[in-house]
Amino acid sequence: MPEDSLVLAVMGLRKTTNEKYNFADNLINKIGYPYWHKSIVINKVGTATRTLTDSTNTVFIPFVMDIENTVNTTLVINTSPSDTNFHFIADWQYRNYIYGQPAADTTAENVALLFMLLDRNVFGYEKFIITDSNLFSTTPGQPDLNDREIRINTPNTGRISTSYVVTVCNNTYHCGSQVCRGRGWCDYDSGCPTGVCWPISSVCLEYIYETDPGGGNNGSGGSGGSWSGGNGGSNPNWTPPNCPYNQSLDDPPECQPGWNPPTIIISIEDPCDASDIYSGATATLQYSSVLRTTVQQFTPFDPNTTTQDEQYFIVNDINGSYVPGPIQNLSTSGGSMQGITSSTVMVVHTHPYGGYPFPSPADFFGLANFSSNFMMHYVIGYDGTKYAMVINNYSQLQAFVNANPNAIGSGGGFNLNTTLGLQWVTMRNRLEAQGYSVEEARERSYAYIMKQAGVTLVKAPVGSDTFKKIGIKQQVDQGGNPVVNSNGEPLYENADCN
Repeated sequence: MPEDSLVLAVMGLRKTTNEKYNFADNLINKIGYPYWHKSIVINKVGTATRTLTDSTNTVFIPFVMDIENTVNTTLVINTSPSDTNFHFIADWQYRNYIYGQPAADTTAENVALLFMLLDRNVFGYEKFIITDSNLFSTTPGQPDLNDREIRINTPNTGRISTSYVVTVCNNTYHCGSQVCRGRGWCDYDSGCPTGVCWPISSVCLEYIYETDPGGGNNGSGGSGGSWSGGNGGSNPNWTPPNCPYNQSLDDPPECQPGWNPPTIIISIEDPCDASDIYSGATATLQYSSVLRTTVQQFTPFDPNTTTQDEQYFIVNDINGSYVPGPIQNLSTSGGSMQGITSSTVMVVHTHPYGGYPFPSPADFFGLANFSSNFMMHYVIGYDGTKYAMVINNYSQLQAFVNANPNAIGSGGGFNLNTTLGLQWVTMRNRLEAQGYSVEEARERSYAYIMKQAGVTLVKAPVGSDTFKKIGIKQQVDQGGNPVVNSNGEPLYENADCN
């Protein structure tokens, strides 16, 4: 519940007037529920006023529809020593104001920033993409190569302040995807489908924003009015603005805001689909029935050196039986396996101390070099963990590898100068920022990339020979809505088969 006396007073006014005029249901159907506890309250106590009718206190109450993740309307309450009045402002109504500077009173930029601040209070967003080319036109952007973003800095005075430092940035990207261009900005941070976008430069300007988008009504365009409460008064108008543009369309552009929080990635994958269950089961079966005896003959891992050679053996299909071959050596950094034929269905190799226990990007891309009847590639880690990369869709794997040339760097990791490398490192960094260890963030980011190629990464933990799929998915709340951090970036959690 809100603690501010002004908000409590408004709640009381709303309750008593609803009892008399019964407007609440209609209000909720049109603009959603008020988030009273997320209201912005501006107390101007101690400041000089020009007349007794000047507003000395203002409350901005955000309204949000059930299925939305942005504020669509705010109820603005102005109080003075002699009067109280209120009016609604819808997010699309910023277009009714003159475009100018965000620091100027009653401009389109000023109103837009008010809604961004309300979104910040309700949802925690601190970054927004500008989609209206007229907003903040001092930093123009070109839809095919640039975007413009807003960042709202946290005030030193706490959660609520009368002024904020607002950063407006013109970001330039390499954007080679027509899909991304069609969105009006290069959505590199959320992963373009073709994976060809990355940031090049950013030029930013800072403004001081005063939280007061005009004290009067909301200008022209749309129905809905204000009410002067005073010492009694008549029936207050609790009707929110109704967008008058293009009524033949369900959601005309003129009735949308000119900004958006960063694009949200909806669930990366199902936690455990049929191919995931199959992958774990077949990797477990083949390990116990075909591979375990030969794996136990690998040279023990030496924790005192980082130059131990890798070892491997191949498994061929001979007259319907899977037959392991002899153990062979590779160099410390791996190398080409010998004896691979069209009959090869599995390979197993080791990762000694000095690297990571899980498969490398080079191991992953190497799957495309096997024939179409190849099943899986096992990696035995020095720490006792075991992994298998199980091919679920061979043609999808081939297409993925062909679409990402030069993705593997000289050391066997992803080339971070490629889009796939940037996608992987972005995911890895996000997981690390959430508290994942460096090793687990890498492991699960690899699993995420592999899944896109029709390959499932399964893992048997230390002391177990049972393989189960590992992965990540986006967090959602109890209502099924995506969970994001303060920058509007997705938060992830494990998506493993149990």
